[in-house]
Amino acid sequence: MDIAVIAVPYDAGRRSIGVGLGPARLLESGLAIKLRAAGHTVRDTTVEMPDYAPAHELARVTALQRELGGMVRMAIAGGEFPVVLAGNCSTAVGTLAAAPAGTAVIWFDAHADFNTAETTTTGMLDGLALSMITGRALRNLTTGVEGFVPIREDHVVLVGARNLDPPEEKALSASRITRVAADAASASLGATLRALSPLVRQVYVHLDLDVLDPARARANRYAAPGGLSPSELVTALTAIADVATVYALAVTAYDPVWDRDGATQHAAVDAILAVVAPPDR
Repeated sequence: MDIAVIAVPYDAGRRSIGVGLGPARLLESGLAIKLRAAGHTVRDTTVEMPDYAPAHELARVTALQRELGGMVRMAIAGGEFPVVLAGNCSTAVGTLAAAPAGTAVIWFDAHADFNTAETTTTGMLDGLALSMITGRALRNLTTGVEGFVPIREDHVVLVGARNLDPPEEKALSASRITRVAADAASASLGATLRALSPLVRQVYVHLDLDVLDPARARANRYAAPGGLSPSELVTALTAIADVATVYALAVTAYDPVWDRDGATQHAAVDAILAVVAPPDR
């Protein structure tokens, strides 16, 4: 497989701080070497903030989404599989900007990211990320990202979410999003994917690393108790790759400051390998 590893080393539009440190750490871990050892060809590139980017966070994040969308389109046009290493979950808008009709989303996250500008109490843009890609939030910004089309709610599977705000719980209950608990993910994701709409052609796998149990592998300051073990995550991702065509993979929200023993770094690399798989699988 030809793989394009696309780094987006930003946290809320600021370079190389917080979760913006994660992409470089994963690249330094020997990710490309391990992918090549598995028989893949690898090209790595980095999204940089365009020179015209303004100071406001929303505008800067939107500029990054546009740049990322262009890189993902270029990768796919060249026959490459996009692996996006990003700080923020909101980069999903850019990753999905090249997605064909019928793309489903498998969203691994300790949080639902399903607030809107009206319901958020923190003002954190990443808390709106899933709402953004389903067209519930900030459509005035997402429509400015070329090629982005909101994903149908019945094409979304939220995996491992366990730390939700009351407005998110209410909104999710009223939505058509499928939820899979962390302790059911490794056993049931394959069947869940098969049950999705027959209109689904391929899937985008979004992996916020705080879906992992922080007692085993802590990803960031927002990690919540419980979650998947690294081995359970690999099993779940392997099940996805076995039953669906994966359009792109994103690994997000990794702040190496909180990964004191390197367990999360190793889990992330193993997760990527599980999705791309050896060529002869």
